Amino acid sequence: MQVNDADITVPQVITVQTEAPISHAMLYTGIGMAGVGVGFLIYGIERQAKVSTCEDPDNYCRNLSAGQTQRSVGLAAGVTLTAAGAALVVVDLIRHRGHGDEEPSALTCAPLLAGATCRLRF
Repeated sequence: MQVNDADITVPQVITVQTEAPISHAMLYTGIGMAGVGVGFLIYGIERQAKVSTCEDPDNYCRNLSAGQTQRSVGLAAGVTLTAAGAALVVVDLIRHRGHGDEEPSALTCAPLLAGATCRLRF
């Protein structure tokens, strides 16, 4: 089989400009997570107040160990969710800072011998 120069085609690059709407899904998710985290923190603090009264000699608590576990879980989950929510809010705000000044998103595709390659810039 013989291949001539006329049989070989040069790949063409196709660029598609897009204007994607700004999504604040991470912002809203972060706010929700932080809100739930604050709720857990309040619960953990309330459990701590209850557990601290159990140690008085005049006050006997039947489920001291359960109260301590609830306190620990509430405080740990509260701190974790509040920190993760705050991180999501910060990441979303940084990501969308000066959004109007940057280049628009672009999808660039080029054919190859056995397929194609595409690159999305955003």
